[in-house]
Amino acid sequence: MSFKDIKGQDEVIRSLKAAYRSGKMSHAYIFCGPRGCGRSALAANFAKYINCEEPQKAPCDSCVSCGKIDKDIHPDVKWIRKGEKDTEIKIEKIRELEKQIIFKPYEGKYKVYIIEDAELMSIEATNSFLKTLEEPPQNSLLILITEKPKDLPPTIVSRCQPVRLKPQQREETGPILTDVLEEFSRDAYVENYKAGNRDELSARLNILAGWYRDLLVFNSTGDERLLIHRGKAGDIKRDAASYGTGELMDIFESILDAKEKVESNVNPKLALSAMRLRCTK
Repeated sequence: MSFKDIKGQDEVIRSLKAAYRSGKMSHAYIFCGPRGCGRSALAANFAKYINCEEPQKAPCDSCVSCGKIDKDIHPDVKWIRKGEKDTEIKIEKIRELEKQIIFKPYEGKYKVYIIEDAELMSIEATNSFLKTLEEPPQNSLLILITEKPKDLPPTIVSRCQPVRLKPQQREETGPILTDVLEEFSRDAYVENYKAGNRDELSARLNILAGWYRDLLVFNSTGDERLLIHRGKAGDIKRDAASYGTGELMDIFESILDAKEKVESNVNPKLALSAMRLRCTK
């Protein structure tokens, strides 16, 4: 995934690129906005942009650095999240960040730490993280991702530059609907999931749920006026005929369940595997 795949955030992307090119990039950003607007995808792509081996094409999506970030194996780009069974981001994860960030980048130009659902940092973690914000090492970038910026302490907010992402508009999902349907029609969609793009995955599952919701509604009512994707009524009518109402309900619920698990920090591949199992019964 690249910048062009993040819909509706062109102004934000241009601003971040310009800040980097002019040498005015902040040492810390808060990417805030509702789930599904592309916060995590933006963070991952900005990390690729500033570490790309082809600056004139950045992010080129083909160099070693871009590939490693996509696969979540780049030694200089780290994601910090709460544990699957935790309700908060514990201080141990922030302490590990503090130990590593003081060293120079191993392979890239910048060390990038992305804290997902940053508002979930414990009080101890927040206090510890504040020290890093006050004295950020050179060649480092901190990105906090949140849909609840008001839940972050003022001491954190005042030391970061806010980046507000717009909610994705319904009409903007149209161009990627075909891509989403094709992606999830492949048997290997679980194996092909790229770690780190949790927000992007949630958005795509939301689009997929919308499609199967339309199949279910049309199967049950035959009323095109109730469809989300009314412009695809012909395709919906064709596809809906291939399923029973109960089968469509099971698929729709399995997608919503997977989306909820992804947003609750369950391992995305486990969530997708469970969804695939339910959808292929």
